[in-house]
Amino acid sequence: MDYVEKWRQLNARVIAFHQQGWYVAAVKPAEQALELATNTFGSDDLRVAESQKNLALVYYSQANSVEAAAGHEKQKGAHGDPRGERPNSTKSIHSLVLKRLASNKRAMANSLLEQAVAIKEKHLGVDHPEVAECRRLLKTMFERQSADGGSLAENNRAAITASSGDVRSSCENFGEPFPEQVRFQQEFAAELSKSDLNAAIKGMTISIGQQGAFIKTRQWQDFNLNDQVEVSIFLPSVFREPNAVVGMSGSAVVTGIDPDNELINIEFARSFRRFKKVGEVGVPAESRYKKIAHYVTLLDDICLKEFLQKYPNGFF
Repeated sequence: MDYVEKWRQLNARVIAFHQQGWYVAAVKPAEQALELATNTFGSDDLRVAESQKNLALVYYSQANSVEAAAGHEKQKGAHGDPRGERPNSTKSIHSLVLKRLASNKRAMANSLLEQAVAIKEKHLGVDHPEVAECRRLLKTMFERQSADGGSLAENNRAAITASSGDVRSSCENFGEPFPEQVRFQQEFAAELSKSDLNAAIKGMTISIGQQGAFIKTRQWQDFNLNDQVEVSIFLPSVFREPNAVVGMSGSAVVTGIDPDNELINIEFARSFRRFKKVGEVGVPAESRYKKIAHYVTLLDDICLKEFLQKYPNGFF
């Protein structure tokens, strides 16, 4: 396997983990992809910038998850838990620790995005859509960091301005990007179907996020704006070997068509991580390190009899 293909496979797994909400699992392949790109292609290569952006999004999503947990701990510390225990100052302290961790994750994400912006600006120019997206995301992260009381040091603030221009003024005409809205640049096999088609139409994602995707297909003429479609996107399996895939299926609406590039833009009816899994899903050997709540979701479409046949000893 050549280095380019290995880098692509690592990125594919990063996105597969992230899209399904497995942020902790996404960190290792994201770090490996960045290390591989830096050592193989050079520190100012566009693939390095893409890896930096992907790792930053993973860190940012981790920060949001940790922050949500911190809010829960703070509430328990202030009011006691549902079992009737007294308010516990330990839980409040735990909440502060979690908030600090979230702040550190955002700071790491900020640093990575600053570097990615600088590289993309150098190769693509300041007006390129990819540069604008990274700068908008950096602005959002910076403002969130400041709002949380974990403002960056003045020299870091200056670095953001120097590498990205005046972030605040340059992004006034753009909507606020959040991880839910940001899309990863990655090719995954996809299928689109609708009521007036006899068979599903095959295509390939160009970019994908929690709220939608760009799909390239030669049969773009079969679709019109506002068409209601069913989409299946095939990702590397979270639970099996790297070559295994799992389909994620859900409803979407066609919101854009680009005939020149044979692209269809679709917006998902619900968050991608809530899509239904298509096909068999396995469980990793490292299951002892995961929360059992994650595995409970695997049982949604498996009857008890089938589950006992496949996993006679349970998950553990």
